[in-house]
Amino acid sequence: MKEIWVYESHNASEKLASLAATRVSAQRRASAARLKRPEDKLPLLLGEAFVRAAAQRSGLCEAFSQWNRQPGGKPFLSHRPSFHFNISHTAGAVLAAFHTAPVGADTEYIGHGDPALARRFFAPGEIDFIRNGPTEDAARRFCRIWTQKEAYVKFSGQGITGAMANFDVTSDCGVRFFCFETNVHCFCVCAREAFTESDILHLNTNAVFKLLAALPEIPDIDGS
Repeated sequence: MKEIWVYESHNASEKLASLAATRVSAQRRASAARLKRPEDKLPLLLGEAFVRAAAQRSGLCEAFSQWNRQPGGKPFLSHRPSFHFNISHTAGAVLAAFHTAPVGADTEYIGHGDPALARRFFAPGEIDFIRNGPTEDAARRFCRIWTQKEAYVKFSGQGITGAMANFDVTSDCGVRFFCFETNVHCFCVCAREAFTESDILHLNTNAVFKLLAALPEIPDIDGS
């Protein structure tokens, strides 16, 4: 399986969130309950639900109770090591990447960029990439670099606590990045083998309802 699932919830649906909550772990439901904004809750719930749906499509649903984490925090299915996945969510969007080899994914809302954050976490070549271009596109260039860096550390399993300024995604990192944007979000997937546009599954709300409805109500999964 080599796919990218993308869903943007421009108007978060309480009905969809309620259904998603019945298809995810108690821990994930508790995490969502602590969020105040519906546009934050729904992507958090859908991330885990998408992994369940993809596992079911791959005939691996029985293994989902074994959702564990590497030391850096990266989730995996302990009894199905060939089923690699990574999920990311931000306000109004969720991204899930699936592969037969390690993969990392990140999505972010395109804001205004943060020079202080760039100075702390970006390599000199990455800062130059942001500066060398039209001013009106600086926020998008910042978001592109940030999503690439997060996708890379998630691919590697070291997590975002790793030394993010110690590598430069504008140079050869030994991986392939596949990045794309919508009007308000940046998306990036990192793997050894390049993803392409043909790997993207853009889901609308009706498709997400159908995915969720096809899942059994949740057993007690260890996911977060």
